[in-house]
Amino acid sequence: MSKSGMFAAIKSVFIASSTSKSQETVRTGLIFGFIIALLSLLLLMTGLYNGIDSYINTMVLQVGFQTPEKQNESVWIVKKDQATSELLEKNPDREEFASVFRFLGQPQIVKRMEGYSGSGLRLFQIDVGCFKDYKNMLFKTGYAEWGTFVDASDQASATRVDAFDLKKWRSGSNLVRKYINEKPEERAYTSLIKVTSQLWTPTAKYAFSILAGGGQHLIMPTLTTDWSNPELRRFLQSQIDKNAESSGTGAEKVPEDLEPAIKLLKRWQNLFLNLRRVDPRLIISFCDSPGVLFSVSFDFFLEPAPPEFLVEPSSVIGFDFVFQGEKRPATDEALIAAIASSSGKVILAAHTMMEEDLRGHAEDDIEGDNANRLRKKGTAKFVQRLIVPHEKFIRGNAETAMIDMGIGSKGFVDKAPMFIVTEQAKKLMPSFSLKIAMLELDRRHPDMKPSYTEEMTRVLAEIYDSVASGTFRGPLVIHDRQIPVDSRGFMFIDYVGSTIVGSTVDASRNKAAISSVSLYECFDRKTLAHLHRQMPHKKALLPENAHRRTLGV
Repeated sequence: MSKSGMFAAIKSVFIASSTSKSQETVRTGLIFGFIIALLSLLLLMTGLYNGIDSYINTMVLQVGFQTPEKQNESVWIVKKDQATSELLEKNPDREEFASVFRFLGQPQIVKRMEGYSGSGLRLFQIDVGCFKDYKNMLFKTGYAEWGTFVDASDQASATRVDAFDLKKWRSGSNLVRKYINEKPEERAYTSLIKVTSQLWTPTAKYAFSILAGGGQHLIMPTLTTDWSNPELRRFLQSQIDKNAESSGTGAEKVPEDLEPAIKLLKRWQNLFLNLRRVDPRLIISFCDSPGVLFSVSFDFFLEPAPPEFLVEPSSVIGFDFVFQGEKRPATDEALIAAIASSSGKVILAAHTMMEEDLRGHAEDDIEGDNANRLRKKGTAKFVQRLIVPHEKFIRGNAETAMIDMGIGSKGFVDKAPMFIVTEQAKKLMPSFSLKIAMLELDRRHPDMKPSYTEEMTRVLAEIYDSVASGTFRGPLVIHDRQIPVDSRGFMFIDYVGSTIVGSTVDASRNKAAISSVSLYECFDRKTLAHLHRQMPHKKALLPENAHRRTLGV
């Protein structure tokens, strides 16, 4: 076909002319198809579809494997972030890293910022004796104290806390007292038994209000507070965001108009926390008051919280920064001592690196040089070199694991190896994440024999030949755990979110998928105090501010 004929055909498709209806339909479909193809090409060039292939690979590889319903709240990421560098006015180095190991690896004794006094309440009491001319209810329960307002038509009074005048309530107790006072000539009650209960009364002092802290009303103010206030919601959301992301500042001052609502929320929090500290007691006494032969009472006491509390150390510390080479002897010795002081396992990072070997040595000379021959390209020899921490750091409870990651075809990380093949040592080295996971499982299941870590070592040794020969097909099975990996040990990452609030698969979550803190929030008190003396204007370096999230102060 000539060029003029080709152009005429294209013109007949995209430019309207006197054609039949069927030809117009075909032309419209081709135009829309061309537009859609062009838009798809533009979206592809912007990188919008980069994750689709990884997602499909992940879905296919993990089919049949159960996905956890929620994230593990016991895992925290300590970030070497910009907030720490700005506070220190430098990049943190081994001195700061040693401080982190001392902080995370040892138990911390924390002083409470607020004092809590003990309190108690008599919930139920039965008195047996002789009660003559008793001018109140003989069987008086908390329910008898509830009633209605005298001025029931005043609807506005029900929205004001200060309008609850208990003396004007038409409760059973008030009605009895009123009747006796209006007819003093009539005798009051006489009985051999008297019962009193105040589990839940409309007064300010009852079981729930005491557990919440203080003797002020709790239920009524809660019912009359406007919890839909936009300002209140914005303030609470800002506190949630501040707790999820490092802010570098101390506690924010509560606006004056929001103080009552915030205090109510804190009292409700105290209520649920203090329920665990209740000390119930059954007390029997004899002749402890006039006219009483003996009494039986049920009391609860809330012991004062200790002035200090203990925060347990981390069970496993994974540090994904390679401690290569030596630096100042004093600094290195402090880091060695800090690692050794950790009560739990410390996993230090190692990784592999591909490079061209320009030495020109024979293959046998490579042995003992932490390098594995990979291939030759022309006259060049490429080796996979193993980068490990300096041997002086790998002592006692410190071990190494591989932090290698898999780069996808689009140039971003989409998979993580569970093990790395080292041809020179002829073994599979566990990955950082696999080893930490096995250590955590050992902590949770101490009776498992052999342990998860021992079983991991055995399984990796068992499958080495099949992995090296390319016949391994997965999955990686360690006791009751099945890990979906491909023939090379890679597990495609099932992305659920990051340490940033809102970056989760479930957009409704208002917190990060993985909890995190900044590096400076894990410095020990001695380091923080030293830094604050140098930079007193940086209040975030005060231990009570830096440890607000890590230690719950």
